Amino acid sequence: MNNIKFITIDDAKDIYNGLIQKYGGTYGIRDEGLLDSAINTPSATFSSQYLHSDIYEMASAYAYHIIKNHPFVDGNKRAGIAIAIIFLAINDIEIEMTNEELYELTIKIATSEISKQEIANTFRKKTSKN
Repeated sequence: MNNIKFITIDDAKDIYNGLIQKYGGTYGIRDEGLLDSAINTPSATFSSQYLHSDIYEMASAYAYHIIKNHPFVDGNKRAGIAIAIIFLAINDIEIEMTNEELYELTIKIATSEISKQEIANTFRKKTSKN
């Protein structure tokens, strides 16, 4: 896995701000440490190896940890799924899910009905490389 483009903290804040401006909600970061953790988990390494074995697991980690950590005051579910989709897009992978499918996936993440591996498998099945 070479040349992976990761989402930065500033990217995440910009994406979040755009979502709040477009869809409404209360803007704010509830916990900067949880945001840092959620954004840096996908790129974490040990002995020069990524802890998440592929780009789909990394996208899953963005969605899962932002949704579950609740780093923002409002809009964590929207931000989590959007950041995962944008991460895939900047790495030339297009998500092929309807808004309803994305909503259902997001709710399953929020209610702990799906694991990170199952999220990754969903992304693997529902994407195409550009």
